[in-house]
Amino acid sequence: MKKLTSLSSSQQEQLLQWHERWLEIGTRAGPVDKDKILPALEAAYSMIGRTIPFVWWVESPLSAQLAINIYPSLRASLGASLDASLRASLDDSLGDSLDDSLRASLGNSLRASVYASLGASLGASLGASLRDSLSASLGNSLGASLDASLRASLGNSLGDSLRASVYASLWDSLDDSLRDFLYTSLYASLYDSLGDSLYDSLRASLRDSLDKNIVFLSTYFWGQHDSYWVSFYLFCRDVLKVQYKKEANEKLDIMATLCESGWIYFYENLCVVCSRPRIQTEKADGRIILHHPTLPTMEWDDGYKTYTWHGTRIPNRYYENKLTALDILAEPNAEVRRALIEQMGQDKFILDCNPTVLDEERQDGTNKTNQLLAIDLPGDPDGRIVSLKLTCPSTGACYILRVPPFHRKVKKALAWTFDVPEYNLVGEA
Repeated sequence: MKKLTSLSSSQQEQLLQWHERWLEIGTRAGPVDKDKILPALEAAYSMIGRTIPFVWWVESPLSAQLAINIYPSLRASLGASLDASLRASLDDSLGDSLDDSLRASLGNSLRASVYASLGASLGASLGASLRDSLSASLGNSLGASLDASLRASLGNSLGDSLRASVYASLWDSLDDSLRDFLYTSLYASLYDSLGDSLYDSLRASLRDSLDKNIVFLSTYFWGQHDSYWVSFYLFCRDVLKVQYKKEANEKLDIMATLCESGWIYFYENLCVVCSRPRIQTEKADGRIILHHPTLPTMEWDDGYKTYTWHGTRIPNRYYENKLTALDILAEPNAEVRRALIEQMGQDKFILDCNPTVLDEERQDGTNKTNQLLAIDLPGDPDGRIVSLKLTCPSTGACYILRVPPFHRKVKKALAWTFDVPEYNLVGEA
């Protein structure tokens, strides 16, 4: 079969539209369409010969982590109540489980909002299917009831093996240069915005949000954050008419539907589906990155939120409390510290730190003094911040200019700053 070597003008236009469409899907906010997602979940379980278990629809990945951790003890607590009194016993059982899990790791307000959200979502779903699911698995341990092998099996079926199958079809149908061009234009480009920026930031935030007593549980299914690779293979199929095997097409359609949800956790007796967050972003170097100077960059209705400064994830405490120079100096992560200094403003940060004066020089013809200031930063690649504090001889305005940390004299730092052998600030006559 002759390989496709280039795109027509119409296909090139569709490629641009495809990229924007899937970027919108990957960043879309709000609850999922349960009526649309549920059949895809059923189809996923059916592929490996299983019946879909109880589906717990939660607001955020944090709620999902907590729901999965407390599920076994919740079943045990409700074991004696699997009858008409089930609903009445829910609040106490869920409250006890959540309080134990959340007390040490979350603030009171977030704990309360997550508790309310989980309670409401579980209470609204109680019915015969939940009672049957609970009854069938009472007494099982976490490992047995939330079977990791099923999760891995689905992850392979809808992930690695699916991609291997459809990529083999691309290899037979597309010229190498065209395939590489499409990979860069869709797969890699969307991954920079969805995987590298959104997924990585959220995963790290989740780990930090959970107490050490709560097991962090990963997944193979990232919902809308899988859009980068799903869209690539769909474009080749739906626009370029690359032929995939029937089974691969069915799996790809399932994944395309699941891209319209948040993260999904598949288990033997439980499936947890997250809503999608509201996000704040900016464009930098042609890609979407998370950023906002004051608002959460990802936020869910249960109160869980993350903050990001130009793509660098910032611990929530720095946004939710007044930021001080001492807070920044105490931050052990150099990249976070750099972002916090930018946020506060370098001039204010340096002056608020009560810096050491390494050297000072009086300006010729004035009573103004220029200073070379230093702040030690343990763990920082440079070890310290060294800056010139200058007063403009014309306007009297004060400026703070950062210089390499090896400088020890004002005149040498001035010469480096203005790229001259020697430099003096001279007052006006």
